[in-house]
Amino acid sequence: MKRFKWLLVVAAISLVAVSCSSGGDDDDDDRVSLTQQINGGENVVDLSGQKFSEDASVNSGVVIKNGDFGGKTLTVNSGDVVLDNVQNVTLVISESVTSGTVTIKNSNGTSVSIVVKGGSSITIWDSAITNVSVEKENATVELSGDTKVTNVDVKEEGANISGDSSSSIGNLSVDSGVKNVGIDGGKVDSVSAGDAVVTVGGGVEISDMTGGKVVVTDDTVKIPEKVTKIEITSVSLEKDSSVKTEYEIGDAFDFTGLSAKIKYNDGSESKVSLTKVNATVVGFKAGEAGSCTVTFIYKGKDVDGSLSVTVKVSSKEYKRLLEEGVELLINQQYDEGIAKIRAAYEKEQNDETKMYYALSELALISTDESVANIVRNNFGITNYPATLNALINGEWLKEYKRSRKLNIYEIQEYSYTNYVRVSGDECSYDTEGSVNFYCILDSDGDWIDSWNYADYCNGCQYITNVKLDENGKYLVYYNNLPYSIKNQVSDPKFYSYSWSGNYKTILVDRGSRAPAFALPEWLKDSDRYKDSLVKSTQTAYSLQLLIYGNLIDCNPKGANELIDSILKVFGDKFENAKNLASSISASSVTVPSKVITALCLEDVFGDSSVRIGKAELNVLISAMQILKGTFQWISSYDLSANVSSLKTLFNEVNDDDEFEKIRNLLTGKMFAVRDASAMASSKQTFLDAIDLLETSYNYLAGTSSEYPQAAKDELKKYGNILLAAEKDLKSCITNGTVFYIPSENPFDSGAWEVSADGALFGIDMGKFFEPGYFSNVIERSGSALKIVTRTEIYYDMSKNGERYSETKYLDESEVTAPMNCEGVLAAEEAKAEAFINQYKDDGYSVNYVAYNTIIGMKINEDVLNNLLPGMSFDRTILPFVGMGGSFSNSEFE
Repeated sequence: MKRFKWLLVVAAISLVAVSCSSGGDDDDDDRVSLTQQINGGENVVDLSGQKFSEDASVNSGVVIKNGDFGGKTLTVNSGDVVLDNVQNVTLVISESVTSGTVTIKNSNGTSVSIVVKGGSSITIWDSAITNVSVEKENATVELSGDTKVTNVDVKEEGANISGDSSSSIGNLSVDSGVKNVGIDGGKVDSVSAGDAVVTVGGGVEISDMTGGKVVVTDDTVKIPEKVTKIEITSVSLEKDSSVKTEYEIGDAFDFTGLSAKIKYNDGSESKVSLTKVNATVVGFKAGEAGSCTVTFIYKGKDVDGSLSVTVKVSSKEYKRLLEEGVELLINQQYDEGIAKIRAAYEKEQNDETKMYYALSELALISTDESVANIVRNNFGITNYPATLNALINGEWLKEYKRSRKLNIYEIQEYSYTNYVRVSGDECSYDTEGSVNFYCILDSDGDWIDSWNYADYCNGCQYITNVKLDENGKYLVYYNNLPYSIKNQVSDPKFYSYSWSGNYKTILVDRGSRAPAFALPEWLKDSDRYKDSLVKSTQTAYSLQLLIYGNLIDCNPKGANELIDSILKVFGDKFENAKNLASSISASSVTVPSKVITALCLEDVFGDSSVRIGKAELNVLISAMQILKGTFQWISSYDLSANVSSLKTLFNEVNDDDEFEKIRNLLTGKMFAVRDASAMASSKQTFLDAIDLLETSYNYLAGTSSEYPQAAKDELKKYGNILLAAEKDLKSCITNGTVFYIPSENPFDSGAWEVSADGALFGIDMGKFFEPGYFSNVIERSGSALKIVTRTEIYYDMSKNGERYSETKYLDESEVTAPMNCEGVLAAEEAKAEAFINQYKDDGYSVNYVAYNTIIGMKINEDVLNNLLPGMSFDRTILPFVGMGGSFSNSEFE
């Protein structure tokens, strides 16, 4: 019986399954709601082509793209939400949003309204918004780029509305009972201020205003003359019981419970909550344990009063691990320190551990196996370290000293010259009583000139405490000696000096440190390598030869394998850092200067303690994305070549062999399409990088960031122009149109305004990212590349006792690679002889020598001009350094 019951259950489940899959009227039961779709766990949710007739909510950090919400409401319950190209929607930022930034961008559809009930800040850029209702105290609404808002209603105290030069508001109204509101930057048609004190700055332009009083914080604003202006006379600090006075290392400053009592010159007063938008914190030291006194600046005014704060070492396990990791990094135990940071991340995944772990992952890329494979297998560096400790301490580097060839001079006693021998003390500068010397007798008994000597003695070309001395090792010009020195000897011996025709090679103390490279056998036996050594010691010149030699030896078939290896560098560690950055909130984390220095990131973040957040980290990642996209673009083309043929360049060879080198180097596959899909990947990588840069810039320059206003204003001077250029570039890449480079410096005009007429030249992005387009830039004959050669003739002629010499360049010739070298030379020699014979026919006696040189690969002008419209080219070849052959008649020397 039990078995029968079980069968009934199975049958019932089967019937349900069949009915659910039958496609009947019950299909709607399986439909995923808009809320479920948005909160399904994806980082990016693209709603293209969908229309909705239901309200929805977003409950975690996510990017929502291309959504037409049909006039319904989308409630945002989480910070760090990005809404890209949404329309027909009312966005409600709910009270549950306590941190992070909500961003709306590219939303130019009809009827987009925003209700701000929570969140620390909301950023709107490049959008057309119908209405913004600010219903949260101290909320910040930031308008960036070409953003236009029809109406802004301020319903709560302390709101700050900021914009930049291209943003605008139609009408801004302040409800009765609201006593303070701030407006920074942008243009506002009209303000209905009620009874509020409106604090304006940042170059805001207000056309009309009724009610209220205005406090002006800088002289760049433009406001109606009729408004009542007042000034701040004093600002004092007020604290309630909720003020935080105890912090742990790395904590961000908390403004809760802090406010400013403001007095004005008309006798009125007001109270404003201090926030990171309207106030600057001075003296807070979150990077180290101890006590500190914190003061504040409100809208450029010092606030009377201070706050005593204690910063403690954290009792939390992840904090302890981070602090231990930092100490290890400072003590140059990088691998051990990063292991602690990784353990902290595994213990608790928050903004702080994610930031440290992301920075560590980026630092560890340098010792990743993908990098080690490149330096060992493609560059021939034999001792590349496997650990960060060994890499950074530099003990694995080898010193390559500079070498110098010194002319050796003969010094002879000669009465009719004006040089004398002296003794003295060397110095590297011209000081009182010093004398410039011309030659010095070195320890090998050779006379060398002061110019060469100065190269390896820290610039010594002068001596002090000078004495005339027949055995002195310095030769000076007698007339340059002070009169007191000339009187030392009544009849000094005079000398002459002249170059002996000999030279010596020495090692200079100043050298460079570089990796140890493998020494290929063929390079070891080459003339140039042997000549680079000084008594069997490798020099800086040897280093150059080792680099070139290993590039040839390790990449005999061209650069394809090298490019592929470089792309592998952007593997797990880079993707992990990228994903970590994506998951971090907009808030920043204090990273002490000693950590920045320990991870060798001071070139990126400076050498002082900084608060690094998602935006700063993404700037670094976007730069790496651009590098990745560049190599993806290159990898789409075939860069195969017979590089091994270049080994002969390291020996002295006959010019006739140069044709063979070029013929063997070039292959018919060079620049042909190797991987068309890599071009599409490159395009997307560039677009992603631009998106990261745009988002980061808008945050860093906006009111939500923790940078001082002066720093943000300075950033905007250049950043707004670069942002406009990036948007232009993004549009051109997306739509396959021409990106124009302005002929005038845009920083001089203060705007990115460029068209075809006013451009220096353009880049057709459609063609640039077209797979294989660049293949056609080099002209071909079938699969063979076209090569341009030119013959240069040096000749002298004589007739009737008159003789003179001339140089003649014959017209360029085109050949294809691989070439018949003997045929090329024979044809060019015939052309040279034909040119010479015309003079012989006129009775001249002519001797000549001619050189035929490969000057480059033939470029298809039409293809290049279409790719780079507006750019003019003086030559239509991709040049090589002169390679070719020579021929002459036997009489000419």
